[in-house]
Amino acid sequence: MRHIKLATHARCICAFMVLLTSLVGVVPTWAQSAPRTLLRIDTEKGATGPEIHIVFDQQVTYISHVTAERGRVLEITVQTTSAVAAQSRTGDALSDDARETLRWNPSTAIPLEEVDLDNEAGMSRLIVRFRTRVKATARGGKDFRSIVVSLEDKPAEKPSTPRLPPPRIPPTAKLLPPPNADRLGALYEEGRQALTDGKTSRAIQVFTKLTGYSEHTYRRDALELLGLARERNGQLAHARAEYERYLTTYPEGEGSERVQQRLAGLVTRRRDETGKLRPAKARKERSDWELFGSFSQFHRYDEASTDLAGQVFELSTLSSDVYLAARRRGDVYDLRTQLTAGVVQDFGALGEDDGRISEAYVEGKHHSRGMVGRVGRQSRNTSGILGRFDGGILSYDLSQSATLNLNLGFPVDASTIDRLDTDRFLYGVSLDLGTFAEEWDFNLFAVEQRAHGLLDRQAVGGEVRYFSRGRSLFTLLDYDTSYSEVNIALVLANATLTENTSVHMSADKRKSPTLTTSNALIGQLGVIALDDLSVVFTEDEIRQLALDRTAESRSLSLGASHTLSEQYQANIDVTMSSITETPASGGVEATAAAGDDLFYDLQLIATSLFKTGDITIFGLRFQDTTTSDLISASINSRYPITQKLRFNPRLQLNLRPATTTVDRRFAVRPSFRLEYRWTRAFRIELETGGEFADESTAGQSDNLTSYFASFGYRWDF
Repeated sequence: MRHIKLATHARCICAFMVLLTSLVGVVPTWAQSAPRTLLRIDTEKGATGPEIHIVFDQQVTYISHVTAERGRVLEITVQTTSAVAAQSRTGDALSDDARETLRWNPSTAIPLEEVDLDNEAGMSRLIVRFRTRVKATARGGKDFRSIVVSLEDKPAEKPSTPRLPPPRIPPTAKLLPPPNADRLGALYEEGRQALTDGKTSRAIQVFTKLTGYSEHTYRRDALELLGLARERNGQLAHARAEYERYLTTYPEGEGSERVQQRLAGLVTRRRDETGKLRPAKARKERSDWELFGSFSQFHRYDEASTDLAGQVFELSTLSSDVYLAARRRGDVYDLRTQLTAGVVQDFGALGEDDGRISEAYVEGKHHSRGMVGRVGRQSRNTSGILGRFDGGILSYDLSQSATLNLNLGFPVDASTIDRLDTDRFLYGVSLDLGTFAEEWDFNLFAVEQRAHGLLDRQAVGGEVRYFSRGRSLFTLLDYDTSYSEVNIALVLANATLTENTSVHMSADKRKSPTLTTSNALIGQLGVIALDDLSVVFTEDEIRQLALDRTAESRSLSLGASHTLSEQYQANIDVTMSSITETPASGGVEATAAAGDDLFYDLQLIATSLFKTGDITIFGLRFQDTTTSDLISASINSRYPITQKLRFNPRLQLNLRPATTTVDRRFAVRPSFRLEYRWTRAFRIELETGGEFADESTAGQSDNLTSYFASFGYRWDF
């Protein structure tokens, strides 16, 4: 990632905010934004190398993974709770609109470029792309809200040019006993200040003195800063020796990764033609701020027509999305800011432009005090918080195994930019406990939400997480004490049976939608707030309307993954789901139950089938529901034509046999996507496809023809 000065960082943010304001200032209306599944990417130091944590906004289960494009792509099959809930969808959408992307600026240690998620009913795919070849594996995260990609450190290569000459440092003298803590602290602060002021010679003197004492509070940091001071003073051989001494003395811990990176920077520093290091140039201290993000624009056109009705649908839109993040990592505290926003312009005759801010927050972490705070628009699906809200979170480490979390804010249904919706607010407290016996973690929470002066939601509950090698278990219970109803009861589990076989299970029982008093507004015409209902109904009657509008959904999913060979892998998943009826009340009609729908999904994943490095997925789905049956076959190939050009053809065949209530329907859905990476930071995408269906309704035949085209670009910075 690229380091920049703090002043430059501030100017970039200000300029961006001005641009965003001018962009959205002309938007007349603000609509609800589709919820994102991918939240962010975090990195940590693992046992064998760096770890990439891909964080979701909901529970996620790892199924399997394969490697393609000669180690540059890792494709991971996952199952999210929203995907299980979406099983009842027939999959008639023409294109993969549910695709989500997270960008990353690659570095030598972590050459990650991007993460794509193709959301589908049943099993979804997480596509992790790297700039260079890597040796990577994947697994589920301990929190059940992340997928962890572990990279294996490459063995150090022998340099092709002469190494740095060994430093002429006298043998280490016997360490002296340290003075009192006040004297040590004063020396340490003097050395840090000298280093900040550019007085490297004085800093070297002070830190050399501090490292000459036997073990004390400041010795570890002093040894790292001594190496840094010598590096800035142009004493590269001495700096290398100090870094190596640090890693020998302190091989593990928070600063070890940082020192390893500094040592690697010395070894790989550019040499001139003679193989000697170039003289160090005088430079100012670099800022700890990192700025990165992306901007994309895509134009999409859709059209559908039938033989009987002619053209029935046409849509033309331009989507502009921006992601901006800044991060500062320090010894005392870390800071992070993030903004995710976009505008969709509809060029139709009656269309309206939609704008949204999905995330806009500032986060700070104080290392020694164990405090983390975040304020702004954010998503949180734990501690009783169900989705996006405007507000703040404060976490404090009570001990090594207990963290207290405080939540306060305003729930967000529509991602409006012009105002905060303060008519509803929530507050809650939670306690994270663990890890116990190296395998068990717990979370307990209590949360209350009010809307227009009425109690909207009052819940208590908790999570239990078990994570061991080859086995994991997650349970969640959310109980509304005001309604005396279980809002969510969820169990996720998976286990590795053999080296090549694993199984997974999910059982989900929840209110649909989430039970709140605001559900009383569902189906009410001309009513937009609980205040309006209060004019006609009492509070008890409003609460009963909320219960009447809230159904209960149940789903049970069982699946397995088996590696057949180095080239082939099979995944199977069986899901049963149902949803209860809702009664008629308050002028709203009843809804019928959808009972015991069955879904069978089978995938065969092949690598290097047509060309070394490609991935091809053959899919077969059987759907047995109360309204209709569906047989679907598909093929989805990711084919790297060159390192810069990728081709993604897809074909799906759908057959709905005739039943007593539904006539026969056969549909063919071809599509393809081309992606050209012009430069490392800029790429162009083209996607087009269509659907050609032959259907019979009430004995009358008709042909449906529809197609779409999407073209745009993405710029990463």
